[in-house]
Amino acid sequence: MFSKDLTTPFNEGPACFNSGFTTIYFTRNLHLFTKPKDIENKKNNLGIFTATATDTGWTNIQPLAYNSDDYNVAHPSLSSDGKLLIFSSDMPGGYGGSDLYYCKKQGSN
Repeated sequence: MFSKDLTTPFNEGPACFNSGFTTIYFTRNLHLFTKPKDIENKKNNLGIFTATATDTGWTNIQPLAYNSDDYNVAHPSLSSDGKLLIFSSDMPGGYGGSDLYYCKKQGSN
């Protein structure tokens, strides 16, 4: 287990960090129900989330703006300068089952 701050009853998966290891980008299920049986008849796609490192753990967990209940967004990879996030998704408009996409960081956030 990597961190109890980021662990849920569902899936946490591929992750990457910024160069200072102060921000993590990670894959997890979008809906974090209290019991796995609560999701049996619902689709629970994957999304990418970020969190910030503190002295006591990971805080400020935020979803990526591209996450959707209609498709998966997963497998983040960050460029060495931290300005480009590459990820896979099966969102509409792609070329196959899952395709690679990227987004560019704008500003200081």
